[in-house]
Amino acid sequence: MKKILFLIFDLGGGGAERLLTDLVNYLDETKYEITVQTFYDQGIYRKELKKSVRYKTIVSGKQELLKRMRGRFVWMVLPPVITYLWYVKEDYDYEIAFLEGIPVKILSASTNTKAKKLTWVHTDLYTNYWTKLFSVI
Repeated sequence: MKKILFLIFDLGGGGAERLLTDLVNYLDETKYEITVQTFYDQGIYRKELKKSVRYKTIVSGKQELLKRMRGRFVWMVLPPVITYLWYVKEDYDYEIAFLEGIPVKILSASTNTKAKKLTWVHTDLYTNYWTKLFSVI
Protein backbone atom coordinates (compact mmCIF):
# COMPACT_ATOMS: atom_id res chain seq x y z
CA MET A 1 0.00 0.00 0.00
CA LYS A 2 1.38 3.40 -1.02
CA LYS A 3 1.37 6.21 1.55
CA ILE A 4 0.47 9.66 0.26
CA LEU A 5 0.71 12.97 2.12
CA PHE A 6 -1.17 16.03 0.90
CA LEU A 7 -0.06 19.21 2.67
CA ILE A 8 -2.27 22.29 2.26
CA PHE A 9 -2.62 25.62 4.08
CA ASP A 10 -6.18 24.88 5.30
CA LEU A 11 -9.42 23.36 4.07
CA GLY A 12 -11.25 26.67 3.63
CA GLY A 13 -13.94 27.33 1.07
CA GLY A 14 -11.79 27.74 -2.04
CA GLY A 15 -11.77 25.76 -5.27
CA ALA A 16 -8.40 24.08 -4.67
CA GLU A 17 -9.55 22.92 -1.25
CA ARG A 18 -12.72 21.48 -2.79
CA LEU A 19 -10.62 19.78 -5.46
CA LEU A 20 -8.32 18.22 -2.85
CA THR A 21 -11.26 16.97 -0.80
CA ASP A 22 -12.86 15.36 -3.84
CA LEU A 23 -9.55 13.88 -5.00
CA VAL A 24 -8.66 12.18 -1.72
CA ASN A 25 -12.22 10.93 -1.22
CA TYR A 26 -12.14 9.20 -4.62
CA LEU A 27 -8.71 7.56 -4.31
CA ASP A 28 -8.86 3.81 -3.74
CA GLU A 29 -8.40 3.21 -0.02
CA THR A 30 -7.31 -0.39 -0.68
CA LYS A 31 -4.30 0.88 -2.67
CA TYR A 32 -3.41 4.11 -0.85
CA GLU A 33 -3.07 5.22 2.73
CA ILE A 34 -3.94 8.90 2.45
CA THR A 35 -3.09 11.67 4.90
CA VAL A 36 -4.26 15.26 4.53
CA GLN A 37 -2.27 17.64 6.68
CA THR A 38 -3.13 21.31 7.02
CA PHE A 39 -1.02 24.15 8.29
CA TYR A 40 -4.02 25.68 10.08
CA ASP A 41 -6.77 23.49 11.51
CA GLN A 42 -9.70 25.22 9.86
CA GLY A 43 -12.02 25.06 6.90
CA ILE A 44 -15.43 23.86 5.87
CA TYR A 45 -14.13 20.87 3.89
CA ARG A 46 -12.51 19.14 6.85
CA LYS A 47 -15.83 17.53 7.76
CA GLU A 48 -16.21 16.18 4.23
CA LEU A 49 -13.11 13.95 4.28
CA LYS A 50 -13.89 10.24 4.27
CA LYS A 51 -13.19 8.37 7.50
CA SER A 52 -10.40 6.44 5.77
CA VAL A 53 -8.50 9.69 5.08
CA ARG A 54 -6.22 10.55 7.99
CA TYR A 55 -6.27 14.20 9.01
CA LYS A 56 -3.41 15.98 10.76
CA THR A 57 -2.63 19.62 11.38
CA ILE A 58 0.38 21.72 12.30
CA VAL A 59 -1.23 24.69 14.08
CA SER A 60 -4.44 24.23 16.04
CA GLY A 61 -6.15 25.64 19.09
CA LYS A 62 -9.34 27.28 20.24
CA GLN A 63 -7.88 30.73 20.97
CA GLU A 64 -7.59 32.38 17.55
CA LEU A 65 -4.94 34.95 18.51
CA LEU A 66 -2.64 32.32 20.04
CA LYS A 67 -3.16 30.05 17.05
CA ARG A 68 -2.17 32.86 14.66
CA MET A 69 0.89 33.74 16.76
CA ARG A 70 1.99 30.10 16.81
CA GLY A 71 1.42 29.89 13.05
CA ARG A 72 3.57 32.96 12.40
CA PHE A 73 6.31 31.53 14.60
CA VAL A 74 6.30 28.21 12.73
CA TRP A 75 6.15 29.95 9.33
CA MET A 76 8.57 32.82 9.86
CA VAL A 77 11.01 31.71 12.59
CA LEU A 78 11.42 27.94 12.47
CA PRO A 79 13.63 26.67 9.66
CA PRO A 80 11.57 24.59 7.21
CA VAL A 81 13.59 21.46 7.99
CA ILE A 82 12.67 21.73 11.69
CA THR A 83 9.02 22.25 10.80
CA TYR A 84 9.17 19.20 8.55
CA LEU A 85 10.86 17.01 11.17
CA TRP A 86 8.49 18.08 13.97
CA TYR A 87 5.23 17.85 12.07
CA VAL A 88 5.68 15.38 9.21
CA LYS A 89 6.80 12.50 11.37
CA GLU A 90 6.09 9.60 9.03
CA ASP A 91 7.70 8.38 5.85
CA TYR A 92 5.49 8.67 2.80
CA ASP A 93 5.89 7.35 -0.72
CA TYR A 94 4.51 10.61 -2.13
CA GLU A 95 4.63 14.07 -0.55
CA ILE A 96 2.38 16.55 -2.30
CA ALA A 97 2.36 20.26 -1.53
CA PHE A 98 -1.16 21.21 -2.51
CA LEU A 99 -0.97 24.92 -3.32
CA GLU A 100 1.96 27.27 -3.43
CA GLY A 101 3.44 29.04 -0.41
CA ILE A 102 3.73 27.44 3.02
CA PRO A 103 3.13 23.82 1.89
CA VAL A 104 5.89 24.10 -0.73
CA LYS A 105 8.31 25.68 1.74
CA ILE A 106 7.76 22.92 4.31
CA LEU A 107 7.96 19.99 1.89
CA SER A 108 10.97 21.48 0.11
CA ALA A 109 12.86 20.67 3.34
CA SER A 110 11.81 17.02 3.29
CA THR A 111 14.40 14.64 4.67
CA ASN A 112 12.62 11.65 3.15
CA THR A 113 14.89 10.81 0.23
CA LYS A 114 12.67 7.96 -0.97
CA ALA A 115 9.51 10.05 -1.36
CA LYS A 116 8.45 11.44 -4.71
CA LYS A 117 7.75 15.13 -4.28
CA LEU A 118 5.01 16.91 -6.17
CA THR A 119 3.39 20.34 -6.05
CA TRP A 120 -0.10 21.27 -7.18
CA VAL A 121 0.20 24.83 -8.47
CA HIS A 122 -3.15 26.62 -8.53
CA THR A 123 -2.05 30.10 -9.62
CA ASP A 124 -0.18 32.07 -12.24
CA LEU A 125 3.38 31.89 -10.92
CA TYR A 126 4.46 34.98 -12.84
CA THR A 127 1.94 37.29 -11.21
CA ASN A 128 1.35 35.71 -7.78
CA TYR A 129 3.25 37.31 -4.91
CA TRP A 130 4.63 34.00 -3.61
CA THR A 131 6.98 33.86 -6.58
CA LYS A 132 8.29 37.33 -5.81
CA LEU A 133 9.24 36.18 -2.31
CA PHE A 134 10.64 32.70 -2.92
CA SER A 135 11.06 31.94 -6.60
CA VAL A 136 14.01 31.73 -8.93
CA ILE A 137 11.80 32.58 -11.93
